[in-house]
Amino acid sequence: VQQIFVAWAQTAKSFPSHKTCVMGVPVRASLQSGSRERALSRFRLDETKRTLLVFGGGTGSRWINEQMAEIASQLKRDFNVIHIMGRGKGFLSSENGSIAVEYLEEGMEDAYAVADLVVCRGGLGTISELSALGKSAIIIPLPDSAQEENARLLEMHGAACVLSQDKTTSKQLLEEILALMDDQRRRRQYSEHI
Repeated sequence: VQQIFVAWAQTAKSFPSHKTCVMGVPVRASLQSGSRERALSRFRLDETKRTLLVFGGGTGSRWINEQMAEIASQLKRDFNVIHIMGRGKGFLSSENGSIAVEYLEEGMEDAYAVADLVVCRGGLGTISELSALGKSAIIIPLPDSAQEENARLLEMHGAACVLSQDKTTSKQLLEEILALMDDQRRRRQYSEHI
């Protein structure tokens, strides 16, 4: 081949440097068109509260959904919560300041735009979107998958908070969310480094 394009700088080391370019991963251009104001209206959010966006990737995450079920009532006291559960993976609800949906046909760009913090898995697509938008996140990689390596790379660069599914309880997840929501400096660092 004449030219090699890779997603990560670490991957580039495996190929001849004279024809390898670190390009990242393309993301949907529409993600850049998100609107905080539209999100506040679309999801019926309280504009005086910070917003937590939670999702488990394209198919959702039963584990994340179960942890959120245990801590959602505490989170909703202080934050707006947008929880995308995955098709067939949980209950659906909507109340002022909180919404749980299976899938967003429209409005993911707005959900990202309004989010102060994202809780999600560590797939390459998700990480690429977080990076393109400069979003601070708590990454919980799928155990025994390539997501763990993705998450380690982010953690190594101070670009995200990484939690292990196998070692994290719902109480610990809640504590980390609360700590990050109260630490604007750390969220800004994650946003800049990702």
